[in-house]
Amino acid sequence: MAKGFSDYVYPPEQNVYKVSEKLDLKNAAFAEPLSCVIHGLDLIQIRSGSAVVIYGLGSIGSLMLQMVKLSGASVIIVVEREKEKQKLALELGADYAVDDKEIEKLAETFNIDYVIECIGLKATMEQSLKIAGKNARVLLFGLGDPDEPISMNQFEAYTKELSIYTSYLNPNTTKRAVALLESRKLDTDAIISAKRGGFKMVISAILVALLATMGQWWFFGPVTKCLVYPLTTGLLTGIFMGDPMTGMLAGANIQLIYLGWISAGGTMPSNTIVAGIFGTAMTILSGASPTMAVTFAIPFSMFGLLLNQVYMTVNSFWIHRA
Repeated sequence: MAKGFSDYVYPPEQNVYKVSEKLDLKNAAFAEPLSCVIHGLDLIQIRSGSAVVIYGLGSIGSLMLQMVKLSGASVIIVVEREKEKQKLALELGADYAVDDKEIEKLAETFNIDYVIECIGLKATMEQSLKIAGKNARVLLFGLGDPDEPISMNQFEAYTKELSIYTSYLNPNTTKRAVALLESRKLDTDAIISAKRGGFKMVISAILVALLATMGQWWFFGPVTKCLVYPLTTGLLTGIFMGDPMTGMLAGANIQLIYLGWISAGGTMPSNTIVAGIFGTAMTILSGASPTMAVTFAIPFSMFGLLLNQVYMTVNSFWIHRA
């Protein structure tokens, strides 16, 4: 939605849906992806007693799994490499949770009636067509790379009489999505992998910034000096905020623009140290890609530089008056 971060929006009346007060906003946020899922399932019309394979257990795959369960499928197989997500798939109602190698053997046991691909990778889309059984319907729901067209064995698709579907957006399904969420028939709480507390994160970032700044002031050798490098402060910020991997990757991206100071062995200015830390914190807080850390860091650096200039000007003024 345009201007999604505005205080107020003025959409057409037909695009507004009233949400019951009993529905938490964090769960109501699933209305948009769920409406897309409903549209995709409307297209393939799953029959009760069918065998269904779902590729991927992100938020979309998790919603797909629960909706397929409600449709009356007799066998639901989730294809997912991550062990934690395989465990979640079983908790949400899947009969099997396997990786992309195991699914080919399992597909020999069942005639797969429906395959729903929710990842969008060339390899998984091609495998979706390969494992589909006789008269199967294959839904390519994941958004594929336009520069990587998939290959398929058209003769195999012909002999199996495959029906291949694609799904685009969510026409006229949002009202139904809201109703489903209000019915509590879907466990959306299980899909939320992390909750980010903004105030706690900002406090954590300030603590790391103070630690790094003290490390710059109290220089006792190379170990302390490394403390102020973005890669290190990014990792520390990530640890404080509960996401060390994103913190380290964000720090690494910021460090690339500071290589001039680091390679020369020079001391990094305080504003760039603090900017790097807050850039990392904002990346984690917003859930953005680590590559966005530099974009967040630059405004903090410029603001810090401005404050420093103001301080120097005021200080100089009072010294001259004295």
